[in-house]
Amino acid sequence: AGDAGYGSLLSLLRLEQLSGAGGMNANAMLHKSVLKNLHTASLAAFDVLPVHKLRPAELGSLLDVLEELTSGQPMLCEQFWGGATSDGLEAPLYALLVGCRERHPANAAPLFRALGALSEGPRAAECALAFLARLPSVALPAPSDDAAAGTVVPLDADGAPQQEWLNAMARWREAREAGGAAPPPALPPGPVAAAADLASAHLSGACVPRGARGTAIASATAPGASAMRYDDDEDDAMRDDEDGDGPSHSPRLESRADIVAWAAPADGVRVLVARLCVLSVAGMSSDGATASDAEELDASLRFLTRVLNSAPSFATALASCDVSAAVPPGSPATMLGALAAVVTGSTSDGAAWSTLPVAGCGESYGNAGVKR
Repeated sequence: AGDAGYGSLLSLLRLEQLSGAGGMNANAMLHKSVLKNLHTASLAAFDVLPVHKLRPAELGSLLDVLEELTSGQPMLCEQFWGGATSDGLEAPLYALLVGCRERHPANAAPLFRALGALSEGPRAAECALAFLARLPSVALPAPSDDAAAGTVVPLDADGAPQQEWLNAMARWREAREAGGAAPPPALPPGPVAAAADLASAHLSGACVPRGARGTAIASATAPGASAMRYDDDEDDAMRDDEDGDGPSHSPRLESRADIVAWAAPADGVRVLVARLCVLSVAGMSSDGATASDAEELDASLRFLTRVLNSAPSFATALASCDVSAAVPPGSPATMLGALAAVVTGSTSDGAAWSTLPVAGCGESYGNAGVKR
């Protein structure tokens, strides 16, 4: 993704003349406008997208630049939302935003970072909330344990289950019954269907009904995401070509999807509040939350802070959003309840929220050593 180039752009944006109080003057706005156009054009010119092929550090660099570009610049944010859905200059940046949305809420932090960066000013904050409220799909972690193997089935282009994968699954089940310990066949990227009703611990209360369609997505860091496998066994040796040139070896990309984006429209604002409620309780114990959970929590809170600073009128609606039907018993059911739980956890000795580093502090996003 040209990380070194974006690092140079980030260093330029952090110069005193363009950051902090210096970034609020008219000259800084003009310079940032030019740099924003450069950033947007580079996304298309250097084939940086789609998002799912970027490693976390590469995507983080793009979001670092976006945050610095729009900091204190409501006009640039309004400019983006005004042309986001057209095929003009904003299209590559909009593609970056949509790419972050595709993996939400399974990988929520990138979307909240991008939306937070584009929420400067009342109009931009309204647009960001509207974008979040109209999720066209819900991304959940792909089933990974043996018990759930086969509950998500890859489809061919005609919509029928992939026969090769079904055969591999049948062989795996036979081997498992015989005492084998090999992992089940990988779920490849592409169209999929649910073979059973699916619940997800990631989003309590959500249920993917049997027959639902979705798209399996592999990240750049997913296991086996770019491993090339060649069929070269005795069966392959029987497939000699007619000219007698020897056995044919068919290269096959064996990829493993780590997320499934289910084609189910959802209110992303309610999903945000529900996830905050779940995360707030998870961090109350020493081992209840992970670094990834902390990154999601911090990105969510920074997004809400930016939105409410830009448009305080949304505070009442956000505070009154009740998600009691979508969270486990005993969890907070409102944003204010979740915030109270986070504060309690961050000030309790041994709780995860008091020990895990705060994302977004220091020179790089996710800098360790800064506590919540």
